[in-house]
Order: sequence, then C-alpha cells, then structure tokens
Amino acid sequence: MRISFGTKGYCPKAASDLKSKHLILKMSIIIRKEDALNYHSQGQPGKIEVVPTKMLSSQLDLALAYSPGVAEPCKEIAENVENVYKYTAKGNLVAVITNGTAVLGLGN
Repeated sequence: MRISFGTKGYCPKAASDLKSKHLILKMSIIIRKEDALNYHSQGQPGKIEVVPTKMLSSQLDLALAYSPGVAEPCKEIAENVENVYKYTAKGNLVAVITNGTAVLGLGN
C-alpha cells in the first residue's frame, strides 16, 4: 500500500486537527484481482445490511412501526414537510442512480 499526502481539496476535520486547511490524506492503493474476488465472495453476500433502528420484538412494536402506528408520523409530515427528517431515515440516505453501463474501476 502506498500512502501519499496531497494538497487537493479541503477537509474541515483535518483543518481543525492540523491547523491547516490544505492538508488531506490521499491514499493510492494497488488492488490485486484475487484480493478483490476474495473480498466479494467470502462471508455473507453483499456489502451492506438493513437492520431495524427500533425495537421490533412484540406485536405492539410491529403495530407502532407499521399499521396503524405509522399513520401518526405520516399525518405530522403532511402538516409540516420538515418533520420527514424527525420521523424517517430521509436525512441518512444516499441514492446511487446508474444505467449499469459504467463500473467504477474499469476505466469507462
């Protein structure tokens, strides 16, 4: 693994920690084919998993999380759209939109 320091970009955390707004860590890593294949094939398939953020261990928990309990946050969001960040995961989500024609790392 090669590690190099560069001056491209701005990293607020590094700026506060190092008293310099220009220093960031840039890593150059050489990936071997067999390492990549092993990484993706070992253990449970995929790289992420969905786990509940609320207790779902009883009939009451499920009723609060889904019907009929979900109706109350929906009504609050309908009254004030900013409540979506209070009652949902919207502020913690990222979307990746692709037509599948380009794969990162293949140079296209």
